[in-house]
Amino acid sequence: MTPNRLLETELAFYELHKKEWIPEHETKFIVIAGTSIAGFYTDYEAAWDAGARQFGAESPFLIKQVCSVEPVYYVY
Repeated sequence: MTPNRLLETELAFYELHKKEWIPEHETKFIVIAGTSIAGFYTDYEAAWDAGARQFGAESPFLIKQVCSVEPVYYVY
C-alpha cells in the first residue's frame, strides 16, 4: 500500500460512523484497524496499548480522537 493511501479505510470508517459515536464517546480516542474497533479510550496512551495488543505494534491502525468539530493544525 502506498503511504498516501495508508489508513484510508480506517479514516473513511471513522467519518461514516462519527455522528453515532459523538453522543457517548466525544473526546475519547478510538482505535480502528480496517473496520474493526479495539475500543474507545480516555487517553492516547491507553488507546495505543490497546491497538498494539489487539492488532500488533507493527501493524497499521488508526488512533483518532472523536470530535464533533475537527481541530485545525497549522504547520509553518
